Amino acid sequence: MKIHKLTASFGPLQGETLRLHGGLNMISMPEEEKRTAWCRFAAAMLYGSSEEDTSFLYRKGAPAEGRMELTSNGCGITLSRQTERHAEPLQAFSAVYTEGNAPVEEMTGENAGELLTGMPQQAFERSAILFGSSSGPEDAETAIRALLLSGEENTSFNSADGVLAEKQKKLREDLLPAVEEDLRAVEEQLNRREEAARKEEETENTLSAAVREGREREEEIAALRKQDREDASALLREARNEVNQRTGEETDALQQLNEARNALRQSRFGEADRSAADREAEEDLQRIRELRKRKRGVMSLLPCVLCLILAAAGAVLYESAGQSLPFILLAAAFCAAGVFFLVLRLRQRREAERLQAQIQEILLKYDAAEDGEILNCSEEHRLLIEAVDLAVQRERESSELLEEAVRKLEKLGARTSAQETQALEALENSRDTAARLSEELRARRCQKDISVLKSRQERLFVEKRRLEKEMQSVLLARRILKSSDEEMREEFSPAAEKRAAEYLSCAKDRPGQSILPEGALDAEEGRLRLLVCRLAVSELWLPEGEACPLILNDVLSGLDERRRIEAVRLLREISRDRQLICFTAS
Repeated sequence: MKIHKLTASFGPLQGETLRLHGGLNMISMPEEEKRTAWCRFAAAMLYGSSEEDTSFLYRKGAPAEGRMELTSNGCGITLSRQTERHAEPLQAFSAVYTEGNAPVEEMTGENAGELLTGMPQQAFERSAILFGSSSGPEDAETAIRALLLSGEENTSFNSADGVLAEKQKKLREDLLPAVEEDLRAVEEQLNRREEAARKEEETENTLSAAVREGREREEEIAALRKQDREDASALLREARNEVNQRTGEETDALQQLNEARNALRQSRFGEADRSAADREAEEDLQRIRELRKRKRGVMSLLPCVLCLILAAAGAVLYESAGQSLPFILLAAAFCAAGVFFLVLRLRQRREAERLQAQIQEILLKYDAAEDGEILNCSEEHRLLIEAVDLAVQRERESSELLEEAVRKLEKLGARTSAQETQALEALENSRDTAARLSEELRARRCQKDISVLKSRQERLFVEKRRLEKEMQSVLLARRILKSSDEEMREEFSPAAEKRAAEYLSCAKDRPGQSILPEGALDAEEGRLRLLVCRLAVSELWLPEGEACPLILNDVLSGLDERRRIEAVRLLREISRDRQLICFTAS
């Protein structure tokens, strides 16, 4: 894959163009922001925008857009991305062949980058785009060793394992013992509370027995006075019957009201009032009329066929008349006219189908086959509203009758209670109330303490299980990390060290170089070897097959003249097999 031309409106790049060629492209660009923008723009054109592009996407000026012209597998392809919505930058995507503008099949904005480069976006940004190193000259040797061991400049097995070991120690010596100690303390408190609750339950049972005995005595007194209460009881039963009757009527009225409201909610217009439903139906009818006015007939195929026949006749006459120029021009004109009529007919047909689909969508909204049924739906909605109003009025009347019957019953009950209840009953009721309140108070206090303790115990159990699982996860992570480190040392590290040594030999123009120095490195040499090592690791990460371009941003800064020459020598050698785009500050 080779990139030939980039045209960008992207952050500081407003309508700027970058032309490239195969091999090594050395581009001097003093503005750091523009260098970074070109690197991010190349990735965004292939894969779409990411969170790292935010500072370039939402700036004042034209919306982000761009084009990329490239060659892949011998085919010229042009990628275009535009911003149609502010919330979705660079999402409008197209991929066409440069010659002919035919669309590239099965290539979308989501898979274009992976189809062209052979790797996902994260791998491309990690391996195919190299920025200036964040390591200082004094850390060059450490960064080189980390790259050879893990492929990362600032990551090593020892540092990662140290973090996990510290986490494991904290779990084993601090967090788990603290939770276990709290759990033991809660269990001791819970045992004491449960013993106290058992004793309170025994006391409550004794109190309940005394209350039952008092009630039995009250029943004996009530039996003696039964004869005197018969007349009052008859009136009371009559009032209760009336209350029951009114209650049934109220229930029926409420049920009818609920049914009417449910029917109204389930209607096509929901709970909208009459005017809103009529207005909505009228608007939809008006829209159908307008759509039908706009809908026109589709032109016949006859003009198209006739023009094509005449074109064929002109071609025949051209051959029979000894290739006379007027006949072939006439045939070409009729052929163009036939194509024009065919395209015009297709456009008219698509427009008619689109308008008919909109009409059907409106009719489907009302489950109607024709326009008149829409007004019927509006009328049905009006009848449902009237039914709800009628049900509300009936429910209000039933509620008033029920309240009147309840008031009558309360008056009779109060009068009967005053006749039957004497001082003894008032005293017994007071004792029952006091006993009940005392019982509830004691039970609530104890049960509340127990429930709180049990809840805390459960939370501690959950926390303990979570910490134990976290400890197991840390142990598993350390084992996996150790296994991965061994695998990297056996497979990746030798290959990376070999490739880096080859690159260093090429840069020095002296075979047999070793990337790891025998003695201390000076600052300039450290920067060069770190760059060589980063290029070697990047080459190993990149997929096999057609070479993917490698984009470098300010990787030569900090090198003296001799090392810069050596670095450029290496870049030229790499560019024999891979396109290199190297941005420099000078």
